[in-house]
Amino acid sequence: MAARKRPLSGVAAQDAPAPKMAKADTNNSWRDLYELEVKAPSLDEATQDDWKTLASAHLKIHTVINGNPTPQLTDQQRIIYGNVNDHHIPETGNLDCIGSCSGVLIKRDNIRYIFRSTIGEAGEEALVMGFGQFDDCGRLKPVFKRGSVRSARMPNIVFRALLEAFDAAENDAARLELTQAALDSYGPEEDIWISADRKGNTLLHYAAISGDLTCVKWIMEKCPRLVTARNHQRNTPLDEFQTHLEVIRTQQKWGTKTVAVSDKFTGYSQPHVEMLCTLQGLSNLSLEELLRLKYGCTCGQCQEGFLSPRMRFTLAQTADDAAAMVSDECTWIDGKLFLKKYERYLMYLRPRVYDEMRTSSDVRLGFLSLFSHFALCLRDSTEPPHELKVLEMVISTKEEEESTMAKHYLDFGGTVEAVGSALFRDALTNSTGIASIWGIFESRLRAVPACRNDEEFGFVSGMCGYERVRRGQCLSATGHFLGEYDF
Repeated sequence: MAARKRPLSGVAAQDAPAPKMAKADTNNSWRDLYELEVKAPSLDEATQDDWKTLASAHLKIHTVINGNPTPQLTDQQRIIYGNVNDHHIPETGNLDCIGSCSGVLIKRDNIRYIFRSTIGEAGEEALVMGFGQFDDCGRLKPVFKRGSVRSARMPNIVFRALLEAFDAAENDAARLELTQAALDSYGPEEDIWISADRKGNTLLHYAAISGDLTCVKWIMEKCPRLVTARNHQRNTPLDEFQTHLEVIRTQQKWGTKTVAVSDKFTGYSQPHVEMLCTLQGLSNLSLEELLRLKYGCTCGQCQEGFLSPRMRFTLAQTADDAAAMVSDECTWIDGKLFLKKYERYLMYLRPRVYDEMRTSSDVRLGFLSLFSHFALCLRDSTEPPHELKVLEMVISTKEEEESTMAKHYLDFGGTVEAVGSALFRDALTNSTGIASIWGIFESRLRAVPACRNDEEFGFVSGMCGYERVRRGQCLSATGHFLGEYDF
């Protein structure tokens, strides 16, 4: 096995710093027993001549051939690199090689022996576990390591310069031109494509987060394997882009503060949707599938892209409970007592309708009958409960009495919006706790797929055409709800 030659620009894996053995100390953890010196020593540890020797050593190309020993480091180089456990390759040529440091091969068996002799009382199982964790953290260069994750890729000079210019580019066209000029001459199998920063992010990670669709398409065409490349947090470019979208959806900078804005979400922009399609390799999508991407659906079953199965069940059950709980008392209870006891359902009513409920039981019954129509719409319809859809349900219902009561409420100036807003707010209030819908119907809710939109009552209520409800909403002196920036 021969070590690959390092190009003049960049840092090859065989130039990784040499391993340095720490003295045994029973008070130190296993991570302190073996470390890789990532940074070169300071000027206090090495003279300027040593630094020149180090620079010269980095420019040398070491060739390792089966059966031949690795080149030896001079004493001066050992000052720079620290204590190197210098082992020769066995004459048999049987190499258990996982990386190299300045011409000195690191052998897995040798390192295991060092761990065993240093730890002392630890058994073989603890040794393998500790070494495996150390190796998984990427502290050993993965030149000969299998797998798509290159945990400790060191950024080379060309890649660092490209990233700096990429971030400084003013627009998408400039970034594409820069990327093409730097990488067009490289084949898809060359290591320059998998170069990464210290967090493991490749150029495709950067292009995806920046939202540069043309650049992402060009990189994916030139080097398709980057689509599955993972950084140190094991995130692909798609994962990083979705994380970026989540920040856009939920946060907004307001001076020096970060404000939660998920209730005001209205969907991702068209370029964001196109980026999602590109990174996932999706094409020829239906309107319903595009809407699910636009509104952040993760279950694949949201109606119009935003109303998830779990929320649909929660809203239908809340509507049924409201209609059943209030209607039993509606006909005989005093009007003033009714307004006080069930004020949480009446907060969105127009003042004229609110006053009419003090004396008219028909208006109260008509108001409550709309909750039943909401429940019917949520269970039987393939569309979210928009105002027009609920009105169609009122007109077409087979229960003539309920239809007449609902029309009576509407004739007095009542609106579907007032009922829908109250329904969403009640569902939001009862979405947590032991007596919540989840606490009572947990088994039934677990039977349907979970979705990112399950708890976004404010977002969904706004998309249905009702008040965007949210937790901790404040009232003005006149009883109107205050917006987030009204105070």
